[in-house]
Amino acid sequence: MELADRQAGDAPPSGASARLFSFGPYRLDPTARVLAKDGVPVAISSRAFDILQLLIEHRDRVVAKDEIMDRVWAGTFVEDNNLAVQISALRRILAVEEGAPPWIVTVSGRGYRFTGQIAEAAPVVAIPSEVPPTVAKGRPRWIVPAGIVVVAAAVLTVVFFSRPYFLAPKPGPATVGAAPRLSIAVLPFRNLSNDHEEDYLADAVTDDLTTDLSHIPGSVVIARSSADVYKTRNVGAEQIGAELGVRYLLDGSLRHSADRIYTNARLVDTQSGAQLWAERFESPRSQLGDTQMAIVRRIASALNFNLIQIEGNRSVHDRPDNPDALDLFMRARSTLDRANTLKDLTQAQAQLEKAIALQPDFVDALSELAWCLLKKARDYDDPTDAEDVANARKLIARGIELAPQNARMLVVKGFLQRLEGQCREAAATYQTALTFDPNDVDARGGLALCAANLGHPDEAERLILDILRVDPQNPNNRVRYNQLGLVYLMLGKYPEAIDWLSKSKAADPDAAGSSDSLSRMEWNEIGLIAAHGAGGQLQEAKARYAAYAGRWSHRSVWRLTTYFTKAEGALPAFRTAFDGLKAAGMPAFADETIDEHVAASAEPRSTGDFDTTAMSVPGAQTIATAALSDAVRKGPAPVVIDVGCGAAVIPGASWVNAAFPSAEGQAELEREIVRLTDGDRSRRIVVMGSSVFDWNGYNAALAVLSLGYRNVSWYRGGEEAWVGAGLKADDRRDP
Repeated sequence: MELADRQAGDAPPSGASARLFSFGPYRLDPTARVLAKDGVPVAISSRAFDILQLLIEHRDRVVAKDEIMDRVWAGTFVEDNNLAVQISALRRILAVEEGAPPWIVTVSGRGYRFTGQIAEAAPVVAIPSEVPPTVAKGRPRWIVPAGIVVVAAAVLTVVFFSRPYFLAPKPGPATVGAAPRLSIAVLPFRNLSNDHEEDYLADAVTDDLTTDLSHIPGSVVIARSSADVYKTRNVGAEQIGAELGVRYLLDGSLRHSADRIYTNARLVDTQSGAQLWAERFESPRSQLGDTQMAIVRRIASALNFNLIQIEGNRSVHDRPDNPDALDLFMRARSTLDRANTLKDLTQAQAQLEKAIALQPDFVDALSELAWCLLKKARDYDDPTDAEDVANARKLIARGIELAPQNARMLVVKGFLQRLEGQCREAAATYQTALTFDPNDVDARGGLALCAANLGHPDEAERLILDILRVDPQNPNNRVRYNQLGLVYLMLGKYPEAIDWLSKSKAADPDAAGSSDSLSRMEWNEIGLIAAHGAGGQLQEAKARYAAYAGRWSHRSVWRLTTYFTKAEGALPAFRTAFDGLKAAGMPAFADETIDEHVAASAEPRSTGDFDTTAMSVPGAQTIATAALSDAVRKGPAPVVIDVGCGAAVIPGASWVNAAFPSAEGQAELEREIVRLTDGDRSRRIVVMGSSVFDWNGYNAALAVLSLGYRNVSWYRGGEEAWVGAGLKADDRRDP
């Protein structure tokens, strides 16, 4: 539940202390009913807050379960599961480092005890000299103190914290005299089981949804305390919308029968009363804590997608010619949530760039633009890949500076780390994102990819299946189908790989639009050929490869394997799968002598990963594998600079993992070459890339020439030709 839940006018429970309690990075303020970590408010339900306060106040002893029930659920008959669910939630909130003792321990047969060291202090409330105009919880519309939480109800209640100011999206025309865009109230979910012992589950789902929906960028979510008044009031959606000042209502119900829980949820437009979205599903009742989380994750994920689509379309209808930053952001998010082509991504990129031009510190727009650029670089053979990654890195740095605990920005940072081969660092970043938004689907998907990258496909399988279990209707599941299919290739489960890759292919609405190199559509085809070939279905594999080669040329088995990590490549089933590509007819290595009569240029060429290079670099000598092997073996050995993927680096060569042309690559190359040559511009230098189909080595050779070196050779065949000749090489990638 969101922080505003019990802050907006709720009286503290009897016996509440007027002191502040500090333990580790946490601070509990019973008067303001705020739990903060490192000075930042933490989302916590009202029941969990009451339990934590009680345990802290009586930390000198074990607090019996009955005492907790009597204090927290006074006058209400509920079962013990209620307490167990809240204690479990508290332990998730009060995270501890691995190996550290928990803050709350269970004393078997007796109750619970708080074991942390407490420091007490008098509460201090910092109030700014001027209160900004009306704002609302979630994404405020003006420049406001970061700690302000305002509840839009009949009585306005404001709670202040001493926090820096930040810049939030400015109000557009539609917010004046009307409900804010993407404003929503979660009405109390109803328990239809005629068993009041189940009320706590409905309450917990309502609490958690109120919190989770606030993570939707640009959302304004009404506090639970304001929405609760409609638990017993039978009024229409239009009246509730007018009273709370929201565009949308989410309501629902839960009903249990035997060992199943049946959930209904719907989204209603408060202006028209129309039902915009609805979902109905069932869950096991055996483990209520997990079931509660699954219900919340499924509803929140579906709403995240559908609300953005609704608001994006509404923005185009209401303000077609004068969009503000938030309009542009919503339209871009609407496109990104269903993006299937490079054209979609380019359109979203332009909208986000305009939004940031209007609102430079719009963190959500910064994160989505970085995501868009990285997705272009990863999924499409686009000439601006190096530039896109460099710009994404700058956007991420800016976003982290503005909002270091923004879960979405952390997810995008993890995306960048994973693209750059920093899988362990990426996994840690995704885990951090989940501490701020436990149900972030992209963070969980990122963890699955990291598990695969680190050579643990079984863990990746578990994580992806978990996402699909709780979020089965997400339109972007075609991405997860593809990921799961490739994981099954690594596990040697070829029928399963074929099944899921086929599902991914069928779920793509525009196959022709996805024909760009290394798109998901291409990887689906690669995986299907490999799975059929490795599974012994050679006729099918060869037929598929013939169709594939007519669409995507210049591929080789070795080059495709380099798009996976060293740990993945070491898996026996992975090697078997790529042997299936050979069996289907794909060449093992590219021919370094191929000549498609491409004109040489003295300017760098920004082209795709599989475009044939020219035969020579102006001002440099082209060297073949045999000649380079002799030079390295017989000496004097030249200075070898490898700017390829790092999968097959010549022993003794220097690997510069950078893109060319780029300012960062140029600077790194200059530092390395000066170190290796002591600035002697007469030294012989050989520059190489990944393959004959790789312009990065060509561009790097031009960069070396621009530094004034006179004896420069370009090894056109690169890493692929070297290892294809059976020569010794090192895989320097991590992992």
